[in-house]
Amino acid sequence: MAVLLVAIVAGVYVGHRTYAWLGWITFGVLLVGDGMSCFKMFANRVNFKRLYHTRR
Repeated sequence: MAVLLVAIVAGVYVGHRTYAWLGWITFGVLLVGDGMSCFKMFANRVNFKRLYHTRR
């Protein structure tokens, strides 16, 4: 959620200060970059799953 908020705020700020299309590019780059960094940060996370065995 914070990644989306940062990307929106930065995109609006850059779009307001410069051209609007540059704000959209900034939003997209930050959204993809932050998403990839979050994916790498949680890549080694342990995920426990319950296995359900069915009787045959």
